[in-house]
Amino acid sequence: MYKSQGQVTGAASLFQIHLHDRPIRDYRGSVPAGEERTRVATLHRGLMAHGIITAPSLMGCLSTPMGTMEIDAFVNAFTEAALDVQGGG
Repeated sequence: MYKSQGQVTGAASLFQIHLHDRPIRDYRGSVPAGEERTRVATLHRGLMAHGIITAPSLMGCLSTPMGTMEIDAFVNAFTEAALDVQGGG
């Protein structure tokens, strides 16, 4: 089990995962600060290791051909990678 603050922003098919709960009102509010940069990099590497491709900033996109199998793969990869971020994986 993991517990961490975060949020997801996006528009249309694009999304970005943010590993903080600060309000995001503009670009500056979305940029990782300090230790967050390390956590973002660790999560990105973990997702990639599980076959999930995102930008290093944790930006990704959805596509209409994606179904339950792809969503489950993302959720499972995210869960494993998030444990690595917290040092429990």
